[in-house]
Amino acid sequence: MLLADPLSRICAPSDGFYDVELPAKIHALLQHLPEEVAVCKTVRVSANKDTAAMARMVQKWRKPTNPVGQGRLTSYAETSGGSSSTEEMWITDSCSGSVGLKSFSIGAPHADVGVREIQDLIRRDRAFAILTPLSLIPQISRGTTGHEEDDDSIASKVDGMTKIIMAATADVWLVNIPGLPKRHEVLTMEQLEDDTSHVVQLLQTLTGVEDKSTPTSHGGKEG
Repeated sequence: MLLADPLSRICAPSDGFYDVELPAKIHALLQHLPEEVAVCKTVRVSANKDTAAMARMVQKWRKPTNPVGQGRLTSYAETSGGSSSTEEMWITDSCSGSVGLKSFSIGAPHADVGVREIQDLIRRDRAFAILTPLSLIPQISRGTTGHEEDDDSIASKVDGMTKIIMAATADVWLVNIPGLPKRHEVLTMEQLEDDTSHVVQLLQTLTGVEDKSTPTSHGGKEG
């Protein structure tokens, strides 16, 4: 099992993570997310029993100090000033004039509900990163039963997303941030294992850290 030995000693449920493989997968995602996500002020995460642990890990990584939201990604109602469109994912700061993401969602749902959640987020034009099995990607455009007609619009959007693929576990992070260059990253077992020490160190620093505590960002700056 991926990284089970070094992580099992600190990733028992009492320490946060039920899925001992998830910290390395989250770390791989965070390494490949753009600065627009790191500085986004509204971030929401969902990972079933590991939601709180994922929130602490993301909080430690990001730059703003407001707490990461937790809960089902599709239940979050994002404020909108008009009709849904790609532009609705972005917001302009009234003071600085800088443009940034309005919100960003990170999720690791169960496979049986993940397809529907991805479809819903795409239809709502949300920016997100969702972990899903590679084998389920074709299902996203046609639903969970396999008997529904393909939705060409959704299929096109999925094709245009950045994909961070973990070959050892046949999982993929689908990253939806329209306007940013499409990339495909394939991570081998060796690459994930190289990150083990960094993941362990990060998890150790999270011991006793509350969700609303002020994080130390990777850039040493605070939002």
